[in-house]
Amino acid sequence: MGLKINENFVDEVFIKVNATGAAATGLTTTCTIIDESDNRVAGTTAETSNGWYKVTDFTPDAAGLWKLEWEVVGSPENYTVYGAFKIFKVAGGQEGDIQGAGFDATTESLVKLHDDHITEISAVRMAELDAANLPTDISDINTLATAIKAKTDNLPVDPADDSDIDAQLVVIDGLHDVPAQDTADNNQVRDVVGNKTDTTGGNSLMSLLKTVDAKVTYTPPSTIYDGDKDVTTAGVPETLAASQALTLGVVVQAKEANTGYILVGNATPKIKLVESCTPPSWVFIPIANLATVYVDSEVDGEGVNYMGV
Repeated sequence: MGLKINENFVDEVFIKVNATGAAATGLTTTCTIIDESDNRVAGTTAETSNGWYKVTDFTPDAAGLWKLEWEVVGSPENYTVYGAFKIFKVAGGQEGDIQGAGFDATTESLVKLHDDHITEISAVRMAELDAANLPTDISDINTLATAIKAKTDNLPVDPADDSDIDAQLVVIDGLHDVPAQDTADNNQVRDVVGNKTDTTGGNSLMSLLKTVDAKVTYTPPSTIYDGDKDVTTAGVPETLAASQALTLGVVVQAKEANTGYILVGNATPKIKLVESCTPPSWVFIPIANLATVYVDSEVDGEGVNYMGV
């Protein structure tokens, strides 16, 4: 690398940890500056960032070869310094060569030298392009020209004619049309998704969502149906009450005054309710009508209280 005399140059090196390959930070480093006469002096070094270190006072003051030697202080074998040794040629580069060739700044200029050089190169190029040096076989050019013409011959008469594209766009646009309400078609995604006005009971996703919503929507009962029922003859089951539609079901409880057990269920009831606990035992039956439930007693004239919703 060439430098001018008294040109300050900030040299940098990168150092990594051999064991991990990571950038070495927080190190103490030395950079020895060796001048053209092999005199050695320590330079001032500093860490710049993330494994990079620089010397800030390297300013060669004489022509010749100058050198830099970098080293890590303390266990240098644990680190690798990239760019640890460098040589600089001071005042001996292109500038010195021009001056040494007898360049007279009073009578010549770099611009004139440049123009003379360009003129010389142009003359050589023109000689190379003389007609006598041009190839006579142009078959390759003809082949390429024929291939290009074949490509252009296949272009439409009117390149601006996009009627085919327009026709396809119409088809694509039709796929996005809103389907009719409760359509039975299943040809496009739009038919599967359905219309926002689809009703329950259909096959589209919109219809199925509305059907589910209707099922999970809960409306609390507005009427309670309660009363009591006594069995006339033990062993002969009787309906709990006259026909009455229910939303959820009915709670049946043995009367406190009973002396025997009560059976609850269908026409041949099997669930036994007893009066010996406080409060008397009871059962909830999810049923749609009071008249579906039957009761029987162990003792004539004993019965139950009920509440249906």
